Amino acid sequence: MSALVRTWPAVFAWGCGLLHLGLGASLRAEATGAAGVLAMAALLVLGLGELAWGMASLRAGRPRAPRTAVLGALAGVAVAPAALATGCSAVAVAAALLLALSAVGLASRGKAGSTASTPRRAPGALIAAAAIAAAVVTPALATTDTPSHIGDLPSGGQGVHSGH
Repeated sequence: MSALVRTWPAVFAWGCGLLHLGLGASLRAEATGAAGVLAMAALLVLGLGELAWGMASLRAGRPRAPRTAVLGALAGVAVAPAALATGCSAVAVAAALLLALSAVGLASRGKAGSTASTPRRAPGALIAAAAIAAAVVTPALATTDTPSHIGDLPSGGQGVHSGH
């Protein structure tokens, strides 16, 4: 099994998990109502699950439970319309979907029963995956702040993003 198939799904799942946690944290219950609370809970649970799956996969040296990864990606696809309807960033939702589907696609290419070497033997592949995930996640996370958070600061000043 190549280093790409062994390490990239885990790192992409981490990126997707961070985006889902950011999206869930950006929702405000008082602004979005019951639908927002459900979307927030789903995004937070999904994000934690993706982080855990990525950790287990990287620790094992290969994607763990590929069927679980597929279910997680489908859950991300299912919660995306609700996230968009409650005011989440379309850029962040699209980035999370891209990473989730990429992770599942790569994880499904691996053989479940193969014995893989640990990721420590392929540091270049791990660094490349981290660079790609960071290039996708960082700008997308910057868009997760809802308009209700932007504007006047409690001290009376203006937020850095007000007016943009």
